[in-house]
Amino acid sequence: MITRILYITSTLKRTGPNNVMLTLISELDRNIFEPVVLTLSDDDPNFPSLVDDFQKIEVKTISMSLTRIQGFLYGSKLIKELVVNMDIKAIHIYGFRGDMLIKKRNFGDIKIISTINSNLYDDYTMLYGNVKGKFMAWLHINSIKKKEAVGCSRFVATQLQERYGISLRVINNGVSKDQYIVASDLEKVEARKKLNLPLDHKVFVFVGYLIFRKDPLTTIKGFLDANLGEKTTLVMIGDGELMNDCKSSANASKNILFFGNQPETLTFLKASDYYISSAYSEGLPTSVMEALG
Repeated sequence: MITRILYITSTLKRTGPNNVMLTLISELDRNIFEPVVLTLSDDDPNFPSLVDDFQKIEVKTISMSLTRIQGFLYGSKLIKELVVNMDIKAIHIYGFRGDMLIKKRNFGDIKIISTINSNLYDDYTMLYGNVKGKFMAWLHINSIKKKEAVGCSRFVATQLQERYGISLRVINNGVSKDQYIVASDLEKVEARKKLNLPLDHKVFVFVGYLIFRKDPLTTIKGFLDANLGEKTTLVMIGDGELMNDCKSSANASKNILFFGNQPETLTFLKASDYYISSAYSEGLPTSVMEALG
């Protein structure tokens, strides 16, 4: 008998948690499990999406196309109807919105798992400010207390245990062992040609949202202050509210290149010599593991 599992996420925007979900689902034994991915809202066309990646591994994806207000008003009812109609046996939630909508008492004996991918206190206060961020973290913590809660790293589990007294099972994030491997010299040259990067430079790469928690400004300042010479290049992958500040900080340096959001980062990693992460707080960053190969 096939066990149908419903994975719930806000959208299929290409993010670390969604990449982990994709990797996890791709390793499922389809003779035993049938995964279904449910998004609460449609993808933002300005950001790379994982929809095609899920289609390639023949996973059904469904979008509820809800706004946040619509989700708050009747999202839980719609999800419950879908769970009953599709005979779902387990629900795996990624993110705040799903956790707020799915309450254990409304789903009977169905197994409900929630994966926490960051130190919620740090994440929310840095993103939404001190007052709103603390309140959102408190709401999220309370929403997972009666679920099977999983932390993406021991750091996340320890931080939430110390601050909120909640226990999480630790299952570390992971990346594809077949795709992310150290590039050969030939692969590095080919990747640089494809991206039009200098073949004779030392190339540094930053991958992530250009937001306060990721602290891209420190990466740029460090690169400039190090004064490494003309044959060095810093590649910035990602977009966000700090894009203009980052470009201003780069001071029109021809050695700092901004590529914005990208549908994939593997080629950039292969082309680079060094990976830089300057984030204030992380769960277990998949981009770092991808860079390690």
